[in-house]
Amino acid sequence: MSSMVPPCQKAIEICNSDNNFIAKAACVTARVLCNPIIGVYSATGLNNYDIRKPCIGTLCYNFDALNAFMNREDVQSSLGAKRQVWQSCNMEVNLMFLMDWFKNFNYTVPTLLEDGVSVMIYAGEMDFICNWIGNKQWTTALNWPGKALFNAALDEPFRAPDGTVAGLFRTAAAASTSNLTFVQVYNAGHMVPMDQPASAFVMISNFLQGRPFN
Repeated sequence: MSSMVPPCQKAIEICNSDNNFIAKAACVTARVLCNPIIGVYSATGLNNYDIRKPCIGTLCYNFDALNAFMNREDVQSSLGAKRQVWQSCNMEVNLMFLMDWFKNFNYTVPTLLEDGVSVMIYAGEMDFICNWIGNKQWTTALNWPGKALFNAALDEPFRAPDGTVAGLFRTAAAASTSNLTFVQVYNAGHMVPMDQPASAFVMISNFLQGRPFN
C-alpha cells in the first residue's frame, strides 16, 4: 500500500501544476494510480466512512429515511427546489467532477477568511475516506494571516447537550480575517449528523451563530 503512494503523489502534483493538456491528463492518471490505495482498505469489507463498521450496500450507509424525507413534496417546496427525484449520490453529477477530484482547492479558503467569512472544517474521528488527521494537516499547513495563531492554538473539548465531551476544536483569527475552526468529532464517521446528531447540532449551531465552542 505504501509503495502506491509516491506515484499517486507525483500525479497529483502534475495535475495541480497547470491547466494544460499534460496537467489534465495527470488528473486522470491520478485517479488510476490513487484509487487502488483506497481499494486496499475497501477489500477488507470495512466501511470507508466508518472504520468501526462493515460496508453494507452500495454506499455503506442506509439512506432510506433521508431519501424518503428529501423526496417529499413539502420538503422540496420549503427548500425552493424544483419538484424532482432526489438522490443521496447521483453518479451522473459525480462524474462531471471527474477532472476536479485531485485538484487542490485549499487556496479558496484564505480568500474567504480575508473577506470576513468564517470557515469550519470538521471530521468524524472514525472516518477513513476523509479522516481527521489529513484534514487537520491541511488546515495547519494553510497559508493565511492567522496561520501562526491557528497552529499555536490548543485543541479544546466541546460538549454535547448532556455534558459529555463530544470532540475537540481549535479556532483562531487574525486581525484582518474571520475565524478558521477545525473540529474533530468523537464516536462519529463520515456522516457526523447521522452518528452524533446532538453533537452535530451543537457544533453547527455554535458555528452559524458565532458562539464559542467551549
